[in-house]
Amino acid sequence: HLQPNNQTLHATFDVTSSHSAPTQSADFTITAIEPINSFPYMESFESTTFPPTGWQNVATVGTYVFDRRTSNDWPACTPHNDGAAMARYYCYTNPAGGTCKLVSPKMQLSPTGNTVRYWIYRNYNNNIMGPDRINVYYSPTTNTADGTLLGTVHRNTMLEPVVGDVSDWYEYDYTFNSPEGYGFIIIEGVSGYGWNLCIDDIFINNSSV
Repeated sequence: HLQPNNQTLHATFDVTSSHSAPTQSADFTITAIEPINSFPYMESFESTTFPPTGWQNVATVGTYVFDRRTSNDWPACTPHNDGAAMARYYCYTNPAGGTCKLVSPKMQLSPTGNTVRYWIYRNYNNNIMGPDRINVYYSPTTNTADGTLLGTVHRNTMLEPVVGDVSDWYEYDYTFNSPEGYGFIIIEGVSGYGWNLCIDDIFINNSSV
């Protein structure tokens, strides 16, 4: 049975063996820990702790990882919606093909109709056409190989999805199922040896709520 957070649950187990008598009893005391199962769930990187509590920040190709920034150059931007900070994956001198993943805490999810939304700063520059991009995965584990690619957004506005020559923050959302009823959202930064990738305001919920 689900218990409120930090509530103590007592359970007694009776064990009967065909090789001994009488029946033995054992009492277990368990403190319930609340999982991340509230919708919506949002991460805006406002706290100075980075990666945020429960998140993982892992370099998978190369040594570059996401970092917390209050402003960015190349392209120049500040956090979305006048926030205190954002997450950045450095691509400016990062060799093409470098990757890093920012992995959410493990969450309880609905079998169908889950949604993840996030904001990415995209800029127009015909001279810097490196395919720097963000891949978003749902996975029952912390590995992208076990997951489903939900979508890809390039930093350059002239690459997919093409939006023209307006440099600004753009929001993207994906709907996904979770047959397991739990899992992770993985934000993967991929360097194209171009300009930096900035993301903010990750929002995860169940569309039926």
